[in-house]
Amino acid sequence: MKEILRERYSKILDSYKNLSSYLGWRIWQIGQNQITEFASSCPGLLDSKYLINDVLVKVTEVKSNIVDKEERKKNQNIPDNIIRHQWMMLLVKIAKDKYFRTKQIASIPESVKVSFDTHYNSYINQFNNHKWRIDRYYNEFVDNVIKAYIPIFDAVFRSWAPQKIIGRDSNWMWLEEFTNVCNALMDTDFPVKEIPTIYNLSMRTKFHEI
Repeated sequence: MKEILRERYSKILDSYKNLSSYLGWRIWQIGQNQITEFASSCPGLLDSKYLINDVLVKVTEVKSNIVDKEERKKNQNIPDNIIRHQWMMLLVKIAKDKYFRTKQIASIPESVKVSFDTHYNSYINQFNNHKWRIDRYYNEFVDNVIKAYIPIFDAVFRSWAPQKIIGRDSNWMWLEEFTNVCNALMDTDFPVKEIPTIYNLSMRTKFHEI
């Protein structure tokens, strides 16, 4: 199971980063609408025997697992939506429910593999967060522009990011501040709803997001 998931983890992470950006909260999380869209967009996942309600039951199971229940007692910041490790767990549970529980496939790892190959991949493969960096960002021209305008970038960042809040690193720009920068400096037709996704995809993944 680990080998199957490790092989596909970059795609799992890319899809999580995109789907969790819709809510635009400080802790990235996937809401029910995005899960419904995912399930409906995976070819053949939903049929007359496996319905969207079956998927939502798995969502409830994932959110109420004992490890996260104990964590929630200690940390009230854990959201009531799907976070990163739960997203991978949900994909496994759906595969197990659709194929292993119904005895169509004899093992859970094989059920997971078939679910990726048959259903998940065509949806999650659209999220390739690194392709844009390779094609458009990592090149000498962009590097020269960034070096030339670094004083301006630095001035804008320092003007908007530092807010003296106890326990907070002042060299850090949160989503709210990044949104304020975009609203203040961009044209009026800038797609505001894309701001959380842009911010999220720019961030290095934290080991423990909570």
